[in-house]
Amino acid sequence: MATSRHVAATNYGGKTRCSDEYQKVFFYVPNLIGYTRVLLTAAAVYCMYHESPFWVFFLYGASEFLDVADGYYARKFNQCSKFGEVLDM
Repeated sequence: MATSRHVAATNYGGKTRCSDEYQKVFFYVPNLIGYTRVLLTAAAVYCMYHESPFWVFFLYGASEFLDVADGYYARKFNQCSKFGEVLDM
């Protein structure tokens, strides 16, 4: 007898619905931009530690610019997700 959790992940056309949705969300355009933002912020913190104010300003500014682009593309492509919300914090 199948549990309700197992039924929720049943086959739809040869593929499991849950695994497809989880895999797709990682490659949404806004999430790809979000990964770049995380890397830029980490680089800005590294430069802050090494006292490079120009690079801190530049990298953090680029990260904020990408934050705007992230929101724009999430709405444009209708690619909003809970994962994207967490990544955008």
